[in-house]
Amino acid sequence: MTAIIPSLIALAVVVVAFQQFLLAKERLKLDLFERRLAIYKAVQTYLEGVRTTQDSSDELSNSFREATQTAQFLYDSDVTDFIDELYRLGFRLNLANREVGCLNDSQLMKAKGIKTEALREFMAHHLKFDFRFLPYLKFRKWSGAFWIDFHKQHKKKKDYDTLRAELKSK
Repeated sequence: MTAIIPSLIALAVVVVAFQQFLLAKERLKLDLFERRLAIYKAVQTYLEGVRTTQDSSDELSNSFREATQTAQFLYDSDVTDFIDELYRLGFRLNLANREVGCLNDSQLMKAKGIKTEALREFMAHHLKFDFRFLPYLKFRKWSGAFWIDFHKQHKKKKDYDTLRAELKSK
């Protein structure tokens, strides 16, 4: 009887430690989500600012660049390339807007064409915006009980292995 009590205490310690591990893992996911969401919101603000003002002012561009400078550590190259392309488009749009104000008639049409093209590209990027970011902003559903999650994952793997074996036998 006295040997059982230390074993039960050790088991309880292991269960608590494992639960702490799972909580830390979920906290890491939440922290990553919050950092990614901040960059998502910065891009969204930038796109909306350009759409409404039809300009990428220095202030708007600088705040965008500052807010997204950590993206390379949180996202893959598809998103960071997208952010870099937005910055380059904004720079082109800003230059075109500056040129429109100080050009003669023949050069004015060319500058307006550049501005129109940059705005079109911005709108095309605006449509792709959510599709670029959403895969990084999803949570895997977690039931709160490790054994339920483990059972579901194990069942999926078992079903996959069974399917694979059936396909090989045919």
